Order: sequence, then structure tokens, then C-alpha cells
Amino acid sequence: MAAGPTLVSAVPYSTTTLRVTWSGAVKRVDPGATNDALKPGNYTIAATTVPAMPVTVTGVAVVTVGTTDVPQCVDLTLDYETTPNAGYQLTALNVVGTIGTTYTDPTPGTPPASFTGYRSPQPARRLWDLWQMLPSRNRAEDVTRDLQYLIACFQDLQDLALDRLDRFPDIIDYELTPIRYLDAILYGLGNPFAFVLTDADKRRLAAVLVGIYKQKGTDVGIINGLRFFTGMEATIRCVARDDTWEIPVDRLGGTDAVGQPVTADAGTDKLTLGLDFPFVEPDPVTFNTTGTLPAPLVAGTTYYVRNVSGYAFRVGFAPAGGPGTLVNLTTVGTGDNRVADAGSLLAGWMLSADVGTDLVTLYAPCRFELDDPVQFTTSGTLPAPLAAGVTYYVRDVDVSLGTFRVAATAGGEAVDLTTTGTGTHRIYVTDPGTAMCGPGYDRHWLYGFEVLSNIALTDAQRQQALLIIDYMRPVFAYFVGLWEMGVKTWP
Repeated sequence: MAAGPTLVSAVPYSTTTLRVTWSGAVKRVDPGATNDALKPGNYTIAATTVPAMPVTVTGVAVVTVGTTDVPQCVDLTLDYETTPNAGYQLTALNVVGTIGTTYTDPTPGTPPASFTGYRSPQPARRLWDLWQMLPSRNRAEDVTRDLQYLIACFQDLQDLALDRLDRFPDIIDYELTPIRYLDAILYGLGNPFAFVLTDADKRRLAAVLVGIYKQKGTDVGIINGLRFFTGMEATIRCVARDDTWEIPVDRLGGTDAVGQPVTADAGTDKLTLGLDFPFVEPDPVTFNTTGTLPAPLVAGTTYYVRNVSGYAFRVGFAPAGGPGTLVNLTTVGTGDNRVADAGSLLAGWMLSADVGTDLVTLYAPCRFELDDPVQFTTSGTLPAPLAAGVTYYVRDVDVSLGTFRVAATAGGEAVDLTTTGTGTHRIYVTDPGTAMCGPGYDRHWLYGFEVLSNIALTDAQRQQALLIIDYMRPVFAYFVGLWEMGVKTWP
């Protein structure tokens, strides 16, 4: 058999722990085996200076850096604290090395590894040497060095006491604090995630919790929160139903830039979605593909959702009109064909009108302010004399009732409504700088959306994910019950 490994170094990194490095990989399988590096009895530590606290190895652990195993190292745990700066020698016997799946012979008489007792880092200007504090005459008369040995014992106690004092700030350091204080740190930070976590995950959470707070209410915050706690990679997709509004695509990581898979039927001219149906008539949509689109569809061209039936629909060249405005499909195309939202015409808040008071009432909390510019859309006819595509200006806002009137000009007289119209009416703001939208937003808003995972979730994981989403959701997403968890397998 090949020769076994030899000791390379022994380095203390606390008063009771010692990292031992060998010249090669060592056997670390069974602490009870005679030739195993995990057996505490294979190690002997002897003091080489006085005074020095005698210590014994009581435990041995494997060494990892992150998730990477370090096969040539082990960590020793000592029964007592080593004397700071005292000299020690570590001797190891019987330990065999590993070459693949075979073991080497133990190296007889491997040279011991020398080290000095651990001394924690000292402040640069600290001068606390008891021996040097004695009068020079007493030091000169100590020819037997008995006094120096006695003072060294006191110095040892003093150094240990100073080490404890130096480490006092560790209780507020999430990386160093004892685990019993870590829960208090998380409590003090207002940790909203009442999950069962490992000690390591608690330290990670304490390190990033402030950053999580800063990302609350954003798509990035939701995705990062799910990644941190569950390990899944999530994506977010708008769900534009009657009681939803959408966040702009660029705020959702561009997931709608790819869109949903769609299949075509050249016989019925219908397109069918396989996952969900986020569109309402006459939403503008575009198509993209990895092959060829169903003819005569052209990638990047805006079409309009028409004739919705379940998950099936047709598209038109215009939002409305006769049969001549509908697209007649002649082929089903090839490759991965997808449809993407090009900016919902009907995204916005549902409303009703009162011809007696000229008030418009929202079916959602009213956040309009005086002179906010707005436009209206409908699936039927708007309340007269309102016209689609015309900008009006908000006035007479009553936030508590969710009502307001509109004027044809900023600061102008209220429009006199003469009919309530037909169909579903919606309103959206046209200025992304208004208080309703906030900086950087446009008319695509969100009440509900789907979070899709790249893995199938267990019931426990789904519940945990829903709790994370519920906390990280935007504060203006009032209807929390509409939030959904979906499952998607990514390519």
C-alpha cells in the first residue's frame, strides 16, 4: 500500500477549536475506527511552554467550505481553552489516507505540528502586559523566573477576561452572535416570516432582511423572497380579468415579452391558449415563434382579441368591426407559437355611471386626484357623451365613496352624463406621473397575478410560498384572494 499522509499544520481559530491539515486526503468515515481521522483518541496535544493549560481532543469534525468538502482537513474540539500565546504540539497516530476508494498505510512517527494558543485580535493601542507593568527592579531580581511564571498565570486569566469583553459586541452581530440571541435580532428587525429555519438560514435571513423590506411591493422582491426561502425560481405573469389591473411588463421582468403558448386551427380560424386566459376583448396582442406563425399572422404586428369563447379566441386587424376585420388563418404554423399582451386597452378599473348626479363610481378603491387625466373604454357603448380615446380630467373626488366626476378640460365644468351606456366600462390614467400610478408606472396595473414555479410544489411549500407572496405583495393589491400559485415546467 502507498505511504500515508503527514501532518502539515495545526491552526487554532478559537480557544477550543483547532484546524488540522494533512498532506493528502484522510479517512473520515467512522469516529470509532482505529485508523480514522475522526477518532479523537488519535490525537495528543502537549504543552511546550509554561504555564499552559493542558488540553485534550474531545471531538473531530469534517471541514467544508460552503458546500465543498475539504478531504485533507479536520476540525478538533478541545475540552478546555488553550492558554493564549502558549506553545503546543499536536501528535497524530494511526490515521490513514484515501486514494479513490482505497486506504493507505498509516504513516508511523509522523512529525508533530506545532501551534500557539489562540489569542483573539487585540486593539492596536492596547498595552496590558502585567509583567511589563511590574517595576523593573522586581523583574531584574526574578532570577529563578518564579515571579514571571506566577504573573503569567494572572496574565492568562486577564487575557481570557479581555477576550470575553472584546467579544461583547458579537451579540449584535448576526454572523457571530450565539444562536439564543439570533432570534432576538430577528424579532428586533420585525421578522414577518414565521417559518422554521435552521441556524444558518436564520443568520442568512438577518443579513438580508432589511434588503427584503426595501424590495417589498415589487416583482423582484417576490422572486427573491421565494428564492431565499423555498429555493425555487419563480416568474410572474399578469392575469387581466374583470377585477384585476396589470403592472407594466417592464416591471414584471418582461415575462409577457415571451407570452403564452398558443395553438391555431385553420378550419375555425381560432387560437387556443393552454395555460390560462388573461385577455379580454379587444386587448391588443402580438405573436412570436421559434418557427413560422400561422399564416397570415406576422411577428411583432398588433392584432386585437375578438370572439372569445373559453380559452379560444380569434384576432382582428381592428378592435371592432365586421367579418372583414377578422383574421382568417390559412395554416397552423410551426415551432413554439406564442401570444403576448401588447398593452390592454381594457386594463383599468371597472366603473358605473349615474346620469342623475353625473358621478362615476369605481369598483375599486379610488385613488384619483384633482385634474388627473383619464380615458374610458368599454365592451359596449360608453355613457353619453363620453368618447373612447378622449382625455378627460378628474374632479369632485370622494375617496371614501369611490366617486368622482370628469371634465373636458383641467379645472373645467363637469361633463353632464345623459346615459349609463352598455357593456363593461373601464377607466385608466393617461399620465404615468399621477398619484394613482406613481413614478414609473403606466396604465397597466395589478390587482391579481400568477406566480409560476419551476418545480412542482408540495402543499407545505405552496403554503409557505403564499405567505411570502402575501407579505411581499404591493400595498395597493387589495384583493389578496385573487393571488394565485401556478406550476410551470421551464425548458
